[in-house]
Amino acid sequence: QMLENAVALDPEFALAYAALANVAAQHHYHYGRDPVWMERAQVASQKAMSLSPELPEAQVAQAWVKYARGQHDEAISHARAAIERKRDCEGAYYLLLRGLYASGKYHEVANVADEAIESSGTDYNVYVPIMNSLGALGKDEVLRNIRHRASQALEGHLRQVPEDARARILVAAFYAEEGRHEDAVREANLAMLLRPNEAMVHY
Repeated sequence: QMLENAVALDPEFALAYAALANVAAQHHYHYGRDPVWMERAQVASQKAMSLSPELPEAQVAQAWVKYARGQHDEAISHARAAIERKRDCEGAYYLLLRGLYASGKYHEVANVADEAIESSGTDYNVYVPIMNSLGALGKDEVLRNIRHRASQALEGHLRQVPEDARARILVAAFYAEEGRHEDAVREANLAMLLRPNEAMVHY
């Protein structure tokens, strides 16, 4: 709603259209496959591109639309285009990694892992496709090291944003893998308190 308000106030606000496309595409992907969300995402991403075709965030919006449709190669291309223009563009490396992982290109994920982590700042989401890829490759020692780094990143994030239920379920899973069962249960229970009806938390 805030983004809809923003573009109503300023119809030339390309960045807001790009963010609106991201939200709509993610809603479609995570919370239900109602075609109306993809239609909204497509319209908003095209508007962002028409207003500012060089805007890296517009490329990320295109990548989200393609990824949500299962068009992984196209999503990868758009994510790479965003990174070429702005290395630390929000969400760009995350979508690149997700697209590569979904395409079975685990070695490519592993090859850009350090660069992705460094460029993504506080975006802890980049760790998930990296760890999934390392697991698929059987690189257990590297996976343990990355999981430890991910746990530290999530702990730092949760000190700043304690209400982030997604961060809590991720760190709970990492703690469980590390054998820290009491810590894992604590974080999972906190996530349940924060988002008792959210499917991702239950999962």
